[in-house]
Amino acid sequence: MGPYLVTFTDGSSGIFTMEDIVMLIELGLGDQIVSIVDLSAPPPEPTPPSPGIGASQFTSIRVEMSPYTYEPTDSVAVDIYYRHIGASQIVTLYAAVGVDHPAWLGGFDEKRTGQQTITVPEDAQETEREAIIGIPLGVIPAGTYDVYAKIIDGVLVISNIAIGVVTVTGPPQPAFSGFAISQYNKV
Repeated sequence: MGPYLVTFTDGSSGIFTMEDIVMLIELGLGDQIVSIVDLSAPPPEPTPPSPGIGASQFTSIRVEMSPYTYEPTDSVAVDIYYRHIGASQIVTLYAAVGVDHPAWLGGFDEKRTGQQTITVPEDAQETEREAIIGIPLGVIPAGTYDVYAKIIDGVLVISNIAIGVVTVTGPPQPAFSGFAISQYNKV
């Protein structure tokens, strides 16, 4: 099972394997952990709507992140806030790390993505809710990246683009070095 979203007492969070969590506890850091959420667990089924509750509607979605520097092997925890009213619904939240370009240059160039299926509870009045999507960076070139999120089930709702909030460190892009031509044939 897993990966797991771990939230700490200082408000920070990250994506960890169970082995990583066990190691944190063995190192005496267990009292720093506020919550552990299994990101692979299936969401609960939505409940039937109460009388007088309309269809599910998402009125907005936004990403809130402060700039942070990551190693290429890290995962980015994307904080997503969405506003909902109406019946309970199962939806997929999707987030991407990439580079924002003008629409005429192709728009947002996604480098890494993550998604999570959640059950949004019934809301009799418009309610703001929060979710966190983990995006493993994997092998991504060093640089500064942007982030956005969207709800991809039902009516498409797209967030703002958080510009320059993910900086990835690491070795520079591979380049030829010490390149020499020792022999050639004229064709």
